[in-house]
Amino acid sequence: MGLSSLTKLKCLNLEGTSDLETIPEELICGFSRLQVLRMGSTGFQAGIAVNGNISYSRLECLERLKYLNALTITICNDSAVEGFLSSHRIQGCTEGLCIYQRENGSLFSLKTLCLPPMKRLNYLTLMGASMEEVKTQWDEEGRKKQTQYDFQTSVIASERNFYDLRRVDIHNCPNLKDITWIIWAPNLTSLIVSCCFSMKEIISEGGVAAMTGDLILFEKLQILVLICLLKLTSIHRFALSFPSSAAIRVQGCPELRKLPLSSNSGGGRIIIRGAQRWWNELEWEDESARDTFLPYFQRTS
Repeated sequence: MGLSSLTKLKCLNLEGTSDLETIPEELICGFSRLQVLRMGSTGFQAGIAVNGNISYSRLECLERLKYLNALTITICNDSAVEGFLSSHRIQGCTEGLCIYQRENGSLFSLKTLCLPPMKRLNYLTLMGASMEEVKTQWDEEGRKKQTQYDFQTSVIASERNFYDLRRVDIHNCPNLKDITWIIWAPNLTSLIVSCCFSMKEIISEGGVAAMTGDLILFEKLQILVLICLLKLTSIHRFALSFPSSAAIRVQGCPELRKLPLSSNSGGGRIIIRGAQRWWNELEWEDESARDTFLPYFQRTS
């Protein structure tokens, strides 16, 4: 019995199937009762789902699945990005999105990424993305608003329209200088950023002032990992709350001399992992904060 005979199939999970080279488009289209389709990357190590190549025509096929309400997807080319951004139907059911520049693939020619508000989005991964600009459009109370930011200030802005976003992984995005847009993800629990060699700030001082007033940042963030961000000088200019038992790992960030911590952050129980020399050279607004977190510092090699 082949897959095509499963006409009543409601859930198809292909995540983690990095050896799967292709899947016939007509096969997916034939699952007319499909409600859950998982074709996305499960993280940085997960490989490429469905050969990592979601074509525009395949996106049109997904739009015809009228019962589809949960989707994870990996996008690796311009046409698929454009198709995704033009489909409100697909955006509305997307729970996981990976925009991935394949190692042997052609470079993205798309210079502007217009990422819409996706209230169901649970995880977002950007790997090797070369976009230079983000434009965001959203509607509130019948009024259309439009905000444009340079992708080097990296704002995916909306008024908390990333409420369900829990995990963000960003790797090898050479044009990013900050990722201020994460302030619009109030329930973010994991943030991993690596090999973004132009990144100077995680949350831009100017960007926050322009966009928000009283947001409580990183209130639920449990994991913060920063690796090989050679120009990074700041996570945030003010001390942040962080939950208790949060963990911060810093590796290969020689210019990062301050952490956004006070002695009250995380109830004084935040685990900090990094090189001994880096820890010794950290600057603190209040020496009591250093004394508070010293017992929770874990030296890495």
